[in-house]
Amino acid sequence: MGQMKNLAIDLRNGRDVFERLGLEEGVKRREEGKDRVSENSDDWLSWIRGHAVTISAERGQVSAGDLRRVADMFNRQPHHPNAWGAVFRGKHWKHVGYIPNAKPSAHARIVRVWRYEEGQNQ
Repeated sequence: MGQMKNLAIDLRNGRDVFERLGLEEGVKRREEGKDRVSENSDDWLSWIRGHAVTISAERGQVSAGDLRRVADMFNRQPHHPNAWGAVFRGKHWKHVGYIPNAKPSAHARIVRVWRYEEGQNQ
């Protein structure tokens, strides 16, 4: 295997082709999963995205942690936890930073912060 791996070096950027293909496959599977969960969560996604747009307009930014508090407050959770990954999909959401997740079970994991930009096309 070592010789095969040595033959598979991408000389343009020095990255291992197997590693690059694995990353590409991982990204593809992530996006396919978000597509599937989006199709099965239309009502919930519309509802939570409405709150996301409102929070972003009021504060200038929003995170998944903000939206989880909203969902908990209204006792409205998605049918599948992966639906959270589809909330900020679309060209109108701009990644603007990172913050630690305040939920204790998240162990201060870093989450993205987003801003809704109305002028962007979906």
